[in-house]
Amino acid sequence: MDERYRDASRDYSSAISRQADFFYYYLQRGLASEKARSDSSAKRDLERGIELLPTGPAYLGLGNIAKRSGRLDEAKKLYATASQAPGGTGQAAQAELMRIDFPDNPEKYLGKRVGLDDRGRVLVQIDNPTSVPATDIELVVRYRDGNGGVRQVSRSIDGTLAAGRSSRVALGLGPFSSTDEFRVDISSARIAEASKRR
Repeated sequence: MDERYRDASRDYSSAISRQADFFYYYLQRGLASEKARSDSSAKRDLERGIELLPTGPAYLGLGNIAKRSGRLDEAKKLYATASQAPGGTGQAAQAELMRIDFPDNPEKYLGKRVGLDDRGRVLVQIDNPTSVPATDIELVVRYRDGNGGVRQVSRSIDGTLAAGRSSRVALGLGPFSSTDEFRVDISSARIAEASKRR
């Protein structure tokens, strides 16, 4: 709790020497090492702890290690497992999972509704029901032109869409007589990081 992770690791090593088959000591030593960014020893201990008893905190710690090393697919799986844990562990895992999954699957997190204005031009409402702000939202619109070919147009939404808010955007495309004549997809987005205070 005092963030003296090396001291904690030493004490948990002492505990392991007395009772080598108790998951908790490996879990805690692994978490202390993970906080200290000693990833190889943390990974070893957390995996041993999971062998003895799978826990959410162990999967969360392993997810953090995988994320730091750039193994994002592995991190997603570990965070998804950890997100099933109750309380703060599950919430932290869900937040981390969303942070790395958001750019790959923006429509999993953001909603969209399409319509037409009174001149038949495309309107899109983007909804952000998440607890984090979204930015760099890109839309792709596909429709058939007068020759029957498929056209694709990209549009960017300026600014940041706050958590729990919606934004309506006129795309300037049309006129169309029905929303069945085109398709709008959210092709990319990312979580807006809070600016760091000096």
